[in-house]
This record gives sequence, C-alpha cells and structure tokens, in this order.
Amino acid sequence: MARPGRVDYHVHYYLDGCANPEMTLPNIEREAVKMGLEEISVLKHYSTALPNGEKDWVSWHVVKEEEYERFLKETDAYVPKSSLRILRGVETELVNDQGDINIPAEQAEKLDTIALSVHYIPAFEKVQGKFLYHPRAQKQLLETDETAKKALKAWIEEVRDLGSAYFVESLVRGYVAAFEKQPKILQASHMYDGLFPLRDYLIPYEELGEKKIIEMMEPLMEAMVKHGVMWELLPEPIGNENILRRANEMGVRFIASADGHSMHGTWGRFTDHPLAEELIDRLGLTKGVWER
Repeated sequence: MARPGRVDYHVHYYLDGCANPEMTLPNIEREAVKMGLEEISVLKHYSTALPNGEKDWVSWHVVKEEEYERFLKETDAYVPKSSLRILRGVETELVNDQGDINIPAEQAEKLDTIALSVHYIPAFEKVQGKFLYHPRAQKQLLETDETAKKALKAWIEEVRDLGSAYFVESLVRGYVAAFEKQPKILQASHMYDGLFPLRDYLIPYEELGEKKIIEMMEPLMEAMVKHGVMWELLPEPIGNENILRRANEMGVRFIASADGHSMHGTWGRFTDHPLAEELIDRLGLTKGVWER
C-alpha cells in the first residue's frame, strides 16, 4: 500500500476537453515518479446531466459515452513501467441534498474511485428555482447582461429568505447521504474549508459565526471518517483553517492534489502537487491514503 503523502487521486486524463493533450498515461506516470508519488488516480469527468438541461454549461459538459468507454479501455490496457500504482476514476458532481451524484451506479461500478465535487449549487429542497449562472466563472456576464442581473438579484433575495444556515445544512446533508449511497467515493474534491461552493454562490455564511459553522459541519466530518472519505486540498488559499483543524481532530484524513489538468500549464499543473503537500504539512493535518 502507498504511504500517506505519496499519493494524488485527482489527475485528469487527456480525453477531457479541459485537460491538456499531454496528460497521457506515460507522461503522467513519468511526472508522478519524479515527484515521488506511489499511487495516483487518473480521472475522467462524468456528468449525466447539467443544471440547464443542455449538453454544455459554463465549463462543464455532459459525458460522451464513447469517450468514457475509450478511457476505460486505455486505462485497463496500460501497464506502468515503474512501481507506480494507477487507479482509475471519475470526477462527478453532488446533484442534490438527497445524496444523488452525477454518474449512474452501473457506470461507477467500473471504477476504482470517485472524486466528488460541487461544481454548482446542488438542488436543495426549499430552493424554488434554478439559478443557472456561475457567479465566479460568469462574473462579467452577471454585471452586464440585464437578464443575468435580474436572475442574480432574485437569487440573492432567495438566499436571504432561506438563510445561510439552510444552505450549510443542505450541503452537509447532501455530502453525508452521498457517502452512504456510493462506496466508491474516495474524496471530496477541492474542498478548501468545505464552504467553497457556498462562497462561490454568494451565500453569507460568515454571519453564522465560526463556532456555529463548525458545529454544523461536524456531521460531514463524522461521515467522512465513517466511510473513509478523504478531504482534498489544493495548493491554494483555503479560507477558515479552524474548520480543517476540527476535522483533523475528529479523524478526517487529508490528501493533496493540484487538480492536474496539465503538466506545466497556466493552471491545474500536476507538477504543483508538492505545494499541496506543503500546505497540509504547514497546517499540521493528518494525511490519508486509499485503503479499499
């Protein structure tokens, strides 16, 4: 078994449009070995549906099944030239607060791992309508387009009416239910302090106060420990470090990743993995490793 701190379970494959063509298995293996990694998971994006009901939304796309099958065949056929262990998985989304995720169970069964992400606000029970914009990725549009501006105003009003606590509770409930439903989930991806998607969607959870926020997130931490799901950190600012410290106290294990989409590109550089390891070390968090 690989040693904690010698793994990266979030390395994208060239078949995804968001990944650089250089992200082939031989290239990934070479760079992983250079960085001293012993085990990695190579991922394919998999989304059955998107919030707008179309094939494309912002930077995400409905999966092309032929590409997924090609991914399975190529990863199945590849024989590493080193002792590096290569797992195969997908990155997919939390869909709602009932714990449904964006890949069918029969397709998930073909994988070693699932990296569960929140790329948009999941469908929460009390939210009346879908807010079909991404405040960070579509910031300029939301500032200039009248339709988008009206939608943003309505969203902010709905957030105010439901209250920040509702969104924190719903996000936690969704994660916990997903871990119960799908045992292939290995990590909650690009988690930062666990509140990144709420921050993205302009939910003012800070008004709840740090103590209350941590208490509300403890069921998520308990579920991660129970199901062996690890908390992924990238080499980027994380927000509230005390949330991570509490998770660590409760037994959550942390894994480093650069969310590798390229080797040496302008973002998502696989070769930045050591920077994420340094972040975990600086915070004094306990590292984990796949044990299934």
